[in-house]
Amino acid sequence: DNPTAFTVHTSDTGSSSTSAVVVGPAIVGNSGYYFKVQGINAHGPGELSLASGLIRTAPIVPSPPSVPVVPSVLGESLEVAWNVTANDGGSSVFSYALAVWKPRDQVSPQANVADKILTLIVNDTNARVDGLNWSTWYFFRVAAINGVGTGSFSVASSIVRTLPSTTTTTTSATSTTWTATSTTSSSS
Repeated sequence: DNPTAFTVHTSDTGSSSTSAVVVGPAIVGNSGYYFKVQGINAHGPGELSLASGLIRTAPIVPSPPSVPVVPSVLGESLEVAWNVTANDGGSSVFSYALAVWKPRDQVSPQANVADKILTLIVNDTNARVDGLNWSTWYFFRVAAINGVGTGSFSVASSIVRTLPSTTTTTTSATSTTWTATSTTSSSS
């Protein structure tokens, strides 16, 4: 939760301070602010001071990247891609966490009933996920990672299915030949 009030401590000696509660808009990470001070006493508020220099708050974790897409299904592998995050949080994004999810119900797969089976750390906005099962449904979510930490995961990709197993069936043909025999009977 963002604060709605702040305590400002002042001191002229550096050892003891006087504090006051200040109510104002929330201050958020990775943002710049200018401050003005106004004294208040028994006669009312004084004049506002000149604005301070720009003061930046600390960086925060990045926002989620775009929804991942699966441009290519390769049997037991899938290619997954996404766009960079819109907000790096003030610290450069250096990798992404790609979470691989498998729906529990493979007949009517749903993203809200699934197990995370793998998380890959990748340094690009696409990855090949190998070692998946044939004819199995999967979906993906991705989060950006910067110097502060891992941001929230994206919305889930569409649920996609790996290709069916490529099996070779050999059929052998059997040929049967028969000859009808004829019996002749004679009567006397």
